[in-house]
Amino acid sequence: MGYKKGQDRRQVTLLPDVLDDYVQTGSYVRFIDEFVESFDLVALNFKYAVPAETGRPPYDPKDLLKLYIYGSMNRLNSTRQLMAACRTNVEVMWLLRKLQPDFRTISEFRRHNGQGLRKLFRQFIKRLRGMGLVVGEMIGIDGSKFAASNSKDNNYSEAKLNRLIAIYKGRAKTYLERLNRNDSNDAESFELKEQLQQQLDLIQKRCQEKEKILENLKKSGQRQISTVDPDSKRMKSGDGTVVGFNVQASVDAKNKIIIDVEVTNSGTDSHELGKMTERAKEILEKDHIKAAADTGYYDSQEILNCEKNGVETYVSKPKSRKTNFFSKDDFSYQRDGNFYICPAGEKLNCRGQIREHGRILLRYQTAACTTCLLRSQCTSRIKGSRRITRFLDEDQLEIIHKRVENAPEIRTLRKALVEHPFGTLKRRTGGRFLTKRLLNVSTEAVLMVLGYNLTRVFNIVGSDFRSKILSWKTFFLRYFRLTRSMMPKQAVLINPLNNPSAWSLKSVF
Repeated sequence: MGYKKGQDRRQVTLLPDVLDDYVQTGSYVRFIDEFVESFDLVALNFKYAVPAETGRPPYDPKDLLKLYIYGSMNRLNSTRQLMAACRTNVEVMWLLRKLQPDFRTISEFRRHNGQGLRKLFRQFIKRLRGMGLVVGEMIGIDGSKFAASNSKDNNYSEAKLNRLIAIYKGRAKTYLERLNRNDSNDAESFELKEQLQQQLDLIQKRCQEKEKILENLKKSGQRQISTVDPDSKRMKSGDGTVVGFNVQASVDAKNKIIIDVEVTNSGTDSHELGKMTERAKEILEKDHIKAAADTGYYDSQEILNCEKNGVETYVSKPKSRKTNFFSKDDFSYQRDGNFYICPAGEKLNCRGQIREHGRILLRYQTAACTTCLLRSQCTSRIKGSRRITRFLDEDQLEIIHKRVENAPEIRTLRKALVEHPFGTLKRRTGGRFLTKRLLNVSTEAVLMVLGYNLTRVFNIVGSDFRSKILSWKTFFLRYFRLTRSMMPKQAVLINPLNNPSAWSLKSVF
């Protein structure tokens, strides 16, 4: 028995194949096409959304947007990969109707339409809220480090630069000594001297480059400088350090859809909670939300500000570092008398106030420390006594802390919310940005999150999305342009996820 044989490559067909036949009816590629076509890119201020009457016709920004979304969903991250896909990938050929833009055109679209892409992302989240896929009852906030287009070798601190300059100067001194010792005029010595001089010139040039970088670093007032991508910073990550950016994301609890993304070059998350919750409230159009984050976001002032602004926070307090001395947790606070009881049973009274980082702290001390038998386990100070400080509003912080401790299910939910999206994004992108500068990196982050969200929506809605939801454009017109004054009495909107037949407006009599 033989093998199955394919068609002869030289076979001529009278009726050529139709490109549309190569893409299945329920394919996610058709979903991308429906999604992009439903937006008005003119209203979102996309470049070339309105073509000029003269000159060479540009590419339709909708086609390039479809290409980027497809690439985000299929690990085609670079513009050259997208360009190659336009020539070899049947799905991309169908999506762009066999258009073949080059990599510069693809790159320029992303560079010029950062603001438009952010507006489109906001509109998309608004539509998902209308469909019930985003509810905003609970959001998870987390940050993850993504590498920049800047290696560790091209990131410098003052200490690193001083060390390199000292090494280059030592090598230059060695080559000068060898040149001085080699004073013979024969041909072999002349060739050696020429090689030594070339090496010396190269070392001196590199030394001058490092001295110039050091000068720029001191002028900037920063602690580090990157030469390839100046906006990237060296920061701690799960597996050491990385030169890159800190990607902040807010994830809705219902379907793990990312409702907001922001890129910073701050190495820590402690000052990001207030910004992210305010943005989440604006996106969700809610005055009160619940937000969960890990201990890296714990900052007492940030948490108090969030609580005042209508955000119910669930952020675990970091545990005290293990030392050979008693921690503050070993001291018992007595609220009635406003004093602390130390492990030795002594009473620490309030001895005034101090200001630290713009906040007022109450100071508690006792004179019994000088004769205490547990002094060696309590403080390393030779003179004086152990000091305990307390915020003026620490009573409220303790109430919040108890609320967090009594809700372990929310801490578990937070891990399931934010770890999964970041894992998917890093698997698709390799955990690395391809663009440079913070503005361009932020646009790249919006595109990769947009691709992730579309994948989530497609998986929820299913392949037969046409029968469950009308086109995005029809949905937009029916849901967002109908006001209460236009609706008949007792009119209700039927959710397509509950009623798969259609999205419709019905009157109940």
